[in-house]
Amino acid sequence: KGVEQNDAEAFKWFSMAAEQGNAASQCHLGEMYENGWGVAKSLTKAKKYYTLAAKGGNEKAQENLKRMTNSRFIHLLKKIFCDNKD
Repeated sequence: KGVEQNDAEAFKWFSMAAEQGNAASQCHLGEMYENGWGVAKSLTKAKKYYTLAAKGGNEKAQENLKRMTNSRFIHLLKKIFCDNKD
């Protein structure tokens, strides 16, 4: 059957490992913050943990950072070119 999912408990353990420089845990924290799993959603904190993990060589974090950056850029372009119509 497995273990019941507990986001708060996962956050606690990922945080401890992330503080020790574990890139995989830093990436998991980024995902938790990005999606609001067990914590308040925060794209700023997600980016922080993805950046730490990416610097540690975590490829998934590098991909997530690229996706977040592209998404914000596209949003900005839409705001500039679509929201400013007379």
